[in-house]
Amino acid sequence: AAYCTFALATCYMVSGDYRAEEFLKRARVLYEKVFGPEHLQTAYLLDAYARLLSNTCRANDAKRLEERAREIRDKFN
Repeated sequence: AAYCTFALATCYMVSGDYRAEEFLKRARVLYEKVFGPEHLQTAYLLDAYARLLSNTCRANDAKRLEERAREIRDKFN
């Protein structure tokens, strides 16, 4: 369910349909439950969500998600 929700959000994003945010929110909850909040898959999702936020003129929110994703990735390097 987590992957499918993220895949659907990605399809919406690629087509320029920003209803993708609803699915990214759901996917984030699922990813954090399934993989954990500190998993690389969660970081990947946060990066995608940040791109959507940036594309919808919410740079501050996007920056917070990008920083969170970077923190997660740094734990694995």
